[in-house]
Amino acid sequence: MAKQDQSVLMGQKAQIGERIARARHTRPRGCVSVGTIVDLPIVASGKASLLGLGAWDSDPDKHVLAYKTPPPQAIMGKKVAKHVKLKIGTPTRS
Repeated sequence: MAKQDQSVLMGQKAQIGERIARARHTRPRGCVSVGTIVDLPIVASGKASLLGLGAWDSDPDKHVLAYKTPPPQAIMGKKVAKHVKLKIGTPTRS
């Protein structure tokens, strides 16, 4: 059974290695993209929260959201220091 588990893990390792080998850096300079950390001041409350964008990094309690969720999608490709309004739930935050 351990040999079978090892075989499965080695197959997964090979797949991940292939994905890493094909990975390319795609971050356009000066724009929000996958992996960018954005400071979002919340106008209504005066507080700021950090939003990290990453495909596997989703942790809402720490203000880290996957890039395919609505808030990151709204700011993807925006220039640094650009004013953006986001509608999250019922209130509009900017």
